[in-house]
Amino acid sequence: MKPDPRLLRYLRSIAEHGSFSQAAAVENISQPALSNKIALLEQQLGVTVMERGRHGATLNDYGAILLRYARAMDAMIDRAREEVEHRRHGDEGPLVIGGTPATLVRLVPTAIGKLAAGHGRMSISVVEGDDDEMIDKLHTGEIDLMLSVSGPGMKYPGVVQEMLIQLPIAAAVSAQSPLAKLRTASLSQLVAEQWVFPPRGSIFRQQVDAIFLNAGITFPESHWTAGSMMSLKSMIQYAGCIGIMPLHAFALEAEAGFLHGIKLRNISANRTIGVMRLSDRTLSPLAERFVDVLREVARGID
Repeated sequence: MKPDPRLLRYLRSIAEHGSFSQAAAVENISQPALSNKIALLEQQLGVTVMERGRHGATLNDYGAILLRYARAMDAMIDRAREEVEHRRHGDEGPLVIGGTPATLVRLVPTAIGKLAAGHGRMSISVVEGDDDEMIDKLHTGEIDLMLSVSGPGMKYPGVVQEMLIQLPIAAAVSAQSPLAKLRTASLSQLVAEQWVFPPRGSIFRQQVDAIFLNAGITFPESHWTAGSMMSLKSMIQYAGCIGIMPLHAFALEAEAGFLHGIKLRNISANRTIGVMRLSDRTLSPLAERFVDVLREVARGID
């Protein structure tokens, strides 16, 4: 039996408030009525969706699946309302773009500028986060598409990836560092320096680890971690560290004379940036135009 979509809203309310009593108060229904609605949902699906106990109600694996769709349903309804409202006022949107920090440095802002040039008012938002967070928002409809590292190892169910551009990776040092006199260097020349890396578990850190592994170089013993692109660059500039990142990610700092890039010899390391979208969801005309502009901008970046 097909589940009643309205019942998913009650499931989400219980999950967010942690108990039937609090959710019932928020939804303005009695607790027995709310319990009956969840029982009806379980009957329609043929499975139990939550565990009830003295300390509240928690979703089981089936409930967690339904919660994701409940969030997606609510997000799509909200986005539909927003789009109608914008159209009513002669605007376009909303377009919500998600991305990891390094992907949003140059490619996305340039594409947004070209997209908006010569057109009317548009509602465009850019959301930054790690890959897992952005993938979750993509599935729930909170973002329309996302920019991230793309490649053979990056596969997500229900997500279509399109490679846009390969960007070279270099070692980054402070412009005041003695190492700034170097234009090229091997990893073996630099491995004894004080390094700063993204935290373990991130996609970018996995790529950095792979660079050392493929080069046959022992990972630097002396290293710190920084959780954002801004903090990475700050550690390099002010703490005298050395890091590895895409050249475009610190192009502005290099042009301003704060950071210096060192080309790494004897390694083949490029950061492949791609755009991701859900395979079963149609993009809005504005989002489709944005993807077209992204392709154009990517082709023009050296």
